Amino acid sequence: MNKISDVMTPSPNVASKEFTEFQRFNSRWMWTIIGGLIISGTLPIIGAMAPGFPPEMIPVIILISLFPVCIAVVIGTGYLKTTINSSGIFVEMKILIKFKKHFLWSEIESIAVDRYKPIKEFGGWGIRMGRNSIAYSTSGNEGLILKLNSSKKVVIGTKRSTDLHAYLFKF
Repeated sequence: MNKISDVMTPSPNVASKEFTEFQRFNSRWMWTIIGGLIISGTLPIIGAMAPGFPPEMIPVIILISLFPVCIAVVIGTGYLKTTINSSGIFVEMKILIKFKKHFLWSEIESIAVDRYKPIKEFGGWGIRMGRNSIAYSTSGNEGLILKLNSSKKVVIGTKRSTDLHAYLFKF
């Protein structure tokens, strides 16, 4: 890991004002794959218009073709919102369902802004669990790394590591 910041022991006085970051799943390669699936999903519909195609199969073909569109809608409406204030760190993530988690300052042993390996450590992005760890991320490889008093590691992805570092470490 390449260090972005030093590790610090958190303090409830960290937040004289609130830090908020809102992220969406906006990876170019992800949308390229979904776009390809949508395009390939329309090919069976075009084939169903050919003479001699059994009409009773058309609804099945349409349902199968809509699957990539449904995936695109779920991913397109998903987000990660991180809020840091005097009570602690609040994570809200939506992928199909909304998930909320609040980490109180008293639960956090140490905190750092650092790079991590989302695929190697967690198998990708989203809400992912690793060995004695959990990650909340939409893309990228930078995050807020929390070590909890329970020895559990929590990674919260960020696209604003410089701002986050400045916010946390100015106190």
